[in-house]
Amino acid sequence: MAVGTTSFGLDWRIAFWFGAAIAMVGAVARTNLRETPDFIDAKRRIKKTVAQTGIDSNRLKSSPIWSEKINKPTAIAFFFIQCGAPLWFYIVYIYCGNMLKNSFNYSAAQVIHQNFIVCGTELISTIIVTYLVCKIHPLKVLKVRLIIFSIVAIMSPILLNNISNTIELLLFQLFIVVFAPTTFPAGAVFYARFPVLKRFTCGSFIFALSRL
Repeated sequence: MAVGTTSFGLDWRIAFWFGAAIAMVGAVARTNLRETPDFIDAKRRIKKTVAQTGIDSNRLKSSPIWSEKINKPTAIAFFFIQCGAPLWFYIVYIYCGNMLKNSFNYSAAQVIHQNFIVCGTELISTIIVTYLVCKIHPLKVLKVRLIIFSIVAIMSPILLNNISNTIELLLFQLFIVVFAPTTFPAGAVFYARFPVLKRFTCGSFIFALSRL
């Protein structure tokens, strides 16, 4: 919408209509999709079902599934990889955006246009990776991305200090959105490592903590 407004003269109010449409879709989804509330309240529902059958609900405490504990190393690892997304977003769109304005005298419209190219590339990359994980295990794909990214990440301060034109900066942005490690595409694998009855709470808490 920003590119359409700055490049093609579209009415900026269209963005609000677009946002309203998304809000309506979200409202319908939250009204009709009941999986999340049921999953959050799984323990209570299980206790209620057991009580209705005449079985003492306290016997559930001896069940391995009921008493399974969260693996701390897994939770810590998941937290650190969740911390990546906000950092990459800041570097690609905010830090590099400021570089475009301050070092290369880009206007706001030019910055938006370059960020649009980055977003488009990220979308294409997501589609390609989604196809790859249908053939290759997600953790293997993530491991390859992590190795490639780590090699360049070590040199990133030097690279940023020696960027001499906007093309080089664009390539740096594209590299990050393509190879920077995040929970995608292995998010489902990570969540599967948490206890079933604590999965939603643990995953939500770690996600919220990583965004502080």
